[in-house]
Amino acid sequence: MPKLDLIQAKSIKIEARNFHGDIKIQYAPVTHLEYPDSDVEVKTVWNSDNNSVIVYMDYEKGDFLSKFFSFSRTFHEVPVNLYINEEVSDS
Repeated sequence: MPKLDLIQAKSIKIEARNFHGDIKIQYAPVTHLEYPDSDVEVKTVWNSDNNSVIVYMDYEKGDFLSKFFSFSRTFHEVPVNLYINEEVSDS
């Protein structure tokens, strides 16, 4: 399972393209992002202070038609787990 280290992040923004992300936020001792699909391309852009990050996630896998028509990619759902080193509640 791919893992993205976000230890220094105080602010995290996630942008998904070509799929629906099912994001679950949980507590962990170390802040990181996990996504089980290796067909997801992930890029990060940190601000100059290295305390805010934008995570760009893009799903590129698909059949021949999905390269020209986005309908088959946008219905793909990828579970994403965001673990943060803060108190978390589900309310």
